[in-house]
Amino acid sequence: MALQNGLEVLVQTEQPNGEFSCQGFAGLPAPESIQIIILTAHRSPDELQQADNLRVAVCQSLAQLTTITSQPQMPCSGSIFAPLDCHAFSRTDVGVLLAYLSMPGVGVAPTLPHWYPRSAAGPAQFRDQVIPILPMRSDPSVLLPGPIAAYHTKFIATDVAEVVPDILAAAGVTSDEFRIFISYRWQEASALADQLFDALARVNFDIFLDRFRQAPGVDFALRINEALADMAFVLVLETASIAQSPWVGMEVAYARNNHLGLLALHLPSGTALTQIDSDHRIDLNRSELTRAPSGQEIATGTAIARVVERVRAEHGRALAERQRYIRGNMRDALLFAGAGSVVEGPSGVLHVAGGGLDYGICVTARPPALGDFQNCDRATSPGETRVVGGPTAQLRRLRQSRMEWLSERTDIRLFDEADMVDIAQDVVGGAL
Repeated sequence: MALQNGLEVLVQTEQPNGEFSCQGFAGLPAPESIQIIILTAHRSPDELQQADNLRVAVCQSLAQLTTITSQPQMPCSGSIFAPLDCHAFSRTDVGVLLAYLSMPGVGVAPTLPHWYPRSAAGPAQFRDQVIPILPMRSDPSVLLPGPIAAYHTKFIATDVAEVVPDILAAAGVTSDEFRIFISYRWQEASALADQLFDALARVNFDIFLDRFRQAPGVDFALRINEALADMAFVLVLETASIAQSPWVGMEVAYARNNHLGLLALHLPSGTALTQIDSDHRIDLNRSELTRAPSGQEIATGTAIARVVERVRAEHGRALAERQRYIRGNMRDALLFAGAGSVVEGPSGVLHVAGGGLDYGICVTARPPALGDFQNCDRATSPGETRVVGGPTAQLRRLRQSRMEWLSERTDIRLFDEADMVDIAQDVVGGAL
């Protein structure tokens, strides 16, 4: 449920005087409203500056993800004394995400404010999360208060903006399932691909590495298409003969045709694929390369860290863009079929009436999973016919049959994104 003035996401940042600035956003793909609070441990000048830098980075990313050009006005006029004074704070249907910044050298024990967590003074059903943020190689037991010292900490290497993908994912604005498909030529870049696999796995990515590591008897083409649909983000390693690989060409074409995230890592001796825009390319220079024992080129540790941060930054944005694309296609198909109006709910559900029936339609950027059926059930109204659609045609038969079973059990209709036009006609005619 949206907040006052239709707001969905609030970003509240601690100020030098102890009060909090407040910025709000709507038109985001978040399943629930969220209050993001950027708090410092000691209110030191360094922490406050880092907090403001983080505020700027978070708000810039939210502005890029929103589907509307003009944001609603803030009920508080952009400033509050403390987060508990916000109208969202007492609502159990609104999540609170605390980004807790702590820097060394202050000499004062870190503390939490009396109002966090909300469950300490209110209902147990409050959904509170915290992301501790510390400099690299610092000690959480020293810089974090006891109640959150055991939480997984985000360590910052060079820029506090590195935590933005984690904040957006925890807030539900972008997916918290980080997945990537690495496309490359095994003969030229297997060592670099393995290096990227290890580095991305360390930051919680699920990686589909290549077609050479599949179980016997697997249909390669079907498995690759399924993996591309599952991952929805492709990283291409542009080596010298990359353009000669029909597999890579197919993978890039699939990504472009289906509006998946697409990013290239270009080596100095590599061939730049014309299908990938230059602003979606990471260029490595000679000084960022070394040799693996196999003789293949690999990247230095610093270069790998740079690539990983770029991938993390692009991943959520690309998935949100794909979500907007598929939702926009569904809306257009409904209007073209004669729907009088299509109303998009706060969680992205499309509400439409047809043939005397009401429908709630959820479309997904990846193949629908259990969580998508749950979100559709929560976001639709009693009496609506519930529908979930996404890329299902590329799935192996076993996965399709399990999804069909779930559809029957939940009474939520299921369709493949390629069938949008037919589904739209059935909806408008009340035949679904």
